[in-house]
Amino acid sequence: MTARVHVLSVPGGQPGPPGVLLVDPAGARIPAPELAEVWPFDPDGEGGSVAAARAAGSGWGYLDHTGRWRVAPVLDEAKRLAWPGGLARFRQGDAWGYVNARGEVVIGPRYREASAFSHGLAAVRTGRKFHYIDASGDVVVEGPFKPAGPFSALGLAAVRTGADRPAGYVDVEGRMAVEPRFDDALLFGAQGAAPVRVGDRWGLIDTAGGWIVEPRHARIDEFGEDGLAYRIEAGRPSDGYGYLDASGRTVVRGGAGLSPVMACGLVRDDDADLRFLDRAGRPAFVGRFDWAEDFDPSCGACVARRGGRWGVLDATGRFRAVPFREPMTTAGGVVGFGPGQGVAPFLDGEGTVVFVNRAAEVVARLGAGGPGPAARGGLPVRPDSPGTAAPRPLPAVLRPGPDEHFLVPEAQNGGVVGVATGLLAAEPVRFYPYSLVFGGRRSVADVSGLGGDGAEHLHTGSMLVLAESHVGEELWGTYRFLADQEGGAFAAYFADLAAQLAGHFGEPECDTVRLRNGDGNTGRVWYVNGRRLVLEVYTHCGDGDFEHQLWLAALV
Repeated sequence: MTARVHVLSVPGGQPGPPGVLLVDPAGARIPAPELAEVWPFDPDGEGGSVAAARAAGSGWGYLDHTGRWRVAPVLDEAKRLAWPGGLARFRQGDAWGYVNARGEVVIGPRYREASAFSHGLAAVRTGRKFHYIDASGDVVVEGPFKPAGPFSALGLAAVRTGADRPAGYVDVEGRMAVEPRFDDALLFGAQGAAPVRVGDRWGLIDTAGGWIVEPRHARIDEFGEDGLAYRIEAGRPSDGYGYLDASGRTVVRGGAGLSPVMACGLVRDDDADLRFLDRAGRPAFVGRFDWAEDFDPSCGACVARRGGRWGVLDATGRFRAVPFREPMTTAGGVVGFGPGQGVAPFLDGEGTVVFVNRAAEVVARLGAGGPGPAARGGLPVRPDSPGTAAPRPLPAVLRPGPDEHFLVPEAQNGGVVGVATGLLAAEPVRFYPYSLVFGGRRSVADVSGLGGDGAEHLHTGSMLVLAESHVGEELWGTYRFLADQEGGAFAAYFADLAAQLAGHFGEPECDTVRLRNGDGNTGRVWYVNGRRLVLEVYTHCGDGDFEHQLWLAALV
């Protein structure tokens, strides 16, 4: 059995600098040097595993499953093993070579470019042209080609004899199996079909070069492990998406929400409520999801959200909710199950990071307080120690709460009456309630540069933005549940603060005052000592963004 290693990416905000940690499946930390980047571990053919890794402040090398260097981190670049116990590419200076799983240099660095081995051969460039070598470094297909692709399982590779010449296919003996006549050519699938392009249209050919599907599609991708190729029909922008089998038959149909990634025989379809389809285009599971990533084929699971709860969905359709706040994100995207890692990071209620496996079991925690055991007996891999500063919690992106929304802590913590009393007693000034979508975040007292349209929103008195939320187009387009989630949160904030104010100032007398017209304002108004006290939720959508703001103002 091959030794399994989980690669945990350490985010900024945890104790110590960002980096990478290694743990075994039981959650025990594997002692290793300080690491900045690690490729997934691959079997070394001898019961262990090895990964290309970059040391912190140093170069690349190859690390084994015990955390020891098989190749010291002195390389300029390193890639994964091409097959269990096979060869991996590395770069030293401007030249590429190959190393085996034991860390022995098999082919010294002498190529300007080098590809991964496939079907026992690799395309390498010496000078300006490519040829193919075997695992001993001997040239077995002379070419020359410019460029040359990998060999498929069927023993055919897409090549050109010149950069501006048509593409065709060569076999492992160097014979041109399909004469060059295409503008682009992709890898053959195991079932004997390959996508090729003529002009701006894609079709499918067989291994003899005959047409299975003549060029008529706007796009056809390479065939995946499930034996299907994603395609887009030309001229059908709404429903021309789907998957072809090797005979050219469309077996899965959908719209623009159909994912181009099929894994584990499943493809995500979020044209309506999100669901998964099987290889025949049928719904794979009962029920819909709020959001889900594509399945990771290496572990057969994905991060998903159902009924407002985050969790892990496996390829059998079982959804396991997790008791954590949200999945970890980078640049607004869910990290999820990284290729070959087998774990997905979530944020707990304190903003620290918890890694779970495909069964939603906790493998490790980062920044967890104290040395106590994690779930399933695993130890926290980075426990806080006496004298160590507490980790800075990572901010919630997909499930923000009051701590992220509120700008005035007193209002969040039951002190809104005191905040209102202060506004009522403040010296009146001119103020302007800015939209985050149109205008951006500015002080409400900054009334300079307002055009004619802004005059209708000018007021006299005092105002505070108690809470706010602004979701941009990219985030909203990916996580559509955010609109209802954020709207519900601000409705709850409003109801709570309105009840507190009514308990002190009495029932509101009207709700007709609007500090600024939006797409869904809700307000309450009290008359207090000759001033109007206004509590208002301002909601607005535009340019693909939406916002909610909770305002409190005293108008003269």
